[in-house]
Amino acid sequence: MASPTVLSSPVFRSFLLSDPITLTCEETEDAKRREEADRVREDGRKKFAKEIASRVDALRDALKSVKGDIMGKSGFSIPVSQSNLNLNSLLYLSLAQMG
Repeated sequence: MASPTVLSSPVFRSFLLSDPITLTCEETEDAKRREEADRVREDGRKKFAKEIASRVDALRDALKSVKGDIMGKSGFSIPVSQSNLNLNSLLYLSLAQMG
């Protein structure tokens, strides 16, 4: 609606300003319920995003710890073939510790 011609048109102004729509009590209550549901959904989305960020941080910390346990200053401290754990097992154990 960036056209000045349309915006200044008497027909357009009449359309927008005459006979405004008024909601019934039932419609007003419905609108309030929907707005509250939107707020609850948004709060849930924010809480979920915060929880995911926290879990990602915990996973990164766990992976750093595993890497530190496996790696020595000059390379692997234990050969992977001699360990009874593989990377998937380490990842699973790290995730299990996070809860």
